[in-house]
Amino acid sequence: MRRLSISHLLSGAACVVLSTAQILAQADRPMEGSSEGRPVIVGGAEQHDFLSQVNGRRYRIMVAPPLNADAGKTYPIVYVIDGNRYFAAAANHARHASTATRFPIPPAIVVGVGYPTDDIEEVGRRRGEEFSVTGAGGRVDFDKLNTRVDEFMRVLLQEVKPFVASRWKISENQQGIYGHSLGGLIVARVLFGHPTAFTHYIASDPTLGGAIAPAEEASFSDRAKAEHFRLRVLVIGDGPAYAALAQRLGKFEPAVNVSTARFADEDHISVSLASLSRGLSFALKPPVVPGKKI
Repeated sequence: MRRLSISHLLSGAACVVLSTAQILAQADRPMEGSSEGRPVIVGGAEQHDFLSQVNGRRYRIMVAPPLNADAGKTYPIVYVIDGNRYFAAAANHARHASTATRFPIPPAIVVGVGYPTDDIEEVGRRRGEEFSVTGAGGRVDFDKLNTRVDEFMRVLLQEVKPFVASRWKISENQQGIYGHSLGGLIVARVLFGHPTAFTHYIASDPTLGGAIAPAEEASFSDRAKAEHFRLRVLVIGDGPAYAALAQRLGKFEPAVNVSTARFADEDHISVSLASLSRGLSFALKPPVVPGKKI
């Protein structure tokens, strides 16, 4: 066996120190390539900007099909309101979870509905214009419903859904919609106004105010009795709107199967990502059979 002398060890250490010193010296040098960087891309996803024929406003559809999607196969789907904020997280989570060895969810298509801009402030402005009413002093009046909410709902149902269905094969029995805060208002409006548009509804800490009028609730009740539909609804939150919506929907069993979830120590903003993960599992996993271990 060859023995290493002290001089060999020291020379080796010197090389390591020299290499480290060289790395540190190069740390201040600019990286090769573009100094401005490039936009982050959700791999395998695509986006489509369009001018709505419903209201003359521009929107963006963001679509992430499953990994290695089979063009001849039918997939479940989840639509995410406020796509500019939540699409990337939803798409990546759905894909990761579909390949998990424990507690996987089925491969699915994730669709984000948003606006054709990367400007966060512009997204907030458009969202506020369409989803809320500004009252005295510039504060949002949560007790009033913006008429543009129903216009946005028509864009979703009459333009976005048909476009997506024209490009991918969608499961009729597993179509979900997720919305947080004012997005939860959209979910509630679609649920009461067009209940069979989706099979799974996820309202995360919804901001409702006067979103659902008594007459609309009565009409929903009549439809539930006449059409015998079966919907699954997940309401997430910890405030009065959350409790009120869950209670109102509970009256429509068995037409509406209501589940609730609360996340301790989360606030109205931070709960959005927790609810998004829970909502995807709720919409995509098959219902749990009582007594069956998962």
